[in-house]
Amino acid sequence: MVTMLALAACSVDYGQTRSSFQLKVAGKSLEEAVDAAGKPTREENRGPDEKVLVYEKKTFDSENQNAKDAAVRVIFKKDASGKFQYSSIEFVPET
Repeated sequence: MVTMLALAACSVDYGQTRSSFQLKVAGKSLEEAVDAAGKPTREENRGPDEKVLVYEKKTFDSENQNAKDAAVRVIFKKDASGKFQYSSIEFVPET
């Protein structure tokens, strides 16, 4: 019964908890994160040293009654070698 409820909370669009998605991208380069999490909905540039991968309808908050997130923003910054590396993550709840 618990498994059925957990599956019901995770539709195809919102199939990952925040923590499971974060584990896929944290500590990775931009290329490694895309390999692990899949192609983003879009990519944004925040200047020459920062890129943001935006994933829509990908996650839900298992600690807040499975509230759905409208988007996840994964921020990457250039390291000393000029390669984009994971910096932080932002979850944008649905309103």
